[in-house]
Amino acid sequence: MAKKRKKSKVLNGLEKITMAKPSYDKGLNSNEVEVVAGASLLYASTIPSFEPVVWKSNFSFLKNYDPVFFQLVSIAEEFYRIDPNTSLVKIRQFAEAMAHDIAYKLNISANKYNNQSDLIGIISSKLKLDYVVKELFHTIRKRGNEAVHEYKTTLENSVSTLKKAYQLAIWYHRTFGENENYKEVEFKTP
Repeated sequence: MAKKRKKSKVLNGLEKITMAKPSYDKGLNSNEVEVVAGASLLYASTIPSFEPVVWKSNFSFLKNYDPVFFQLVSIAEEFYRIDPNTSLVKIRQFAEAMAHDIAYKLNISANKYNNQSDLIGIISSKLKLDYVVKELFHTIRKRGNEAVHEYKTTLENSVSTLKKAYQLAIWYHRTFGENENYKEVEFKTP
């Protein structure tokens, strides 16, 4: 004799299954979590309450410059663990925004360069960039390209690129800010 199968409800053509709540999930108020078979999302019948994680950004000093700088790198800090690829893309955008800002300060017109690599070369020759700073720009550019076009990224790569962005931001702050002797604070992984 065949076992009787427990009936499940059907929601929009997808079978609805009931699962026990994981023991590590203390935030849920119900004893069950609903899963829709065939869907890629798990959703709870009640929404857990949580306190947002707040940290002091390593890049707070950039708020005094273009607000886009801080927005891009703070998003990169926020996403580096959960989505390293997004983090690398935001870091790449930050370096591009910074390069465009420098180009504006140096009166380099947009028709003098075709891409970020060209712009870095022009900035390098005009400012006589130190090799280390030039390499920071290029490393961030290359890793951002890999993230966008080849989907290559790791958590370690994301963290090390965040640190490079921090070094670049310190250089920018010392070069274009009011305090060329600025003493940097040690980078803290968010």
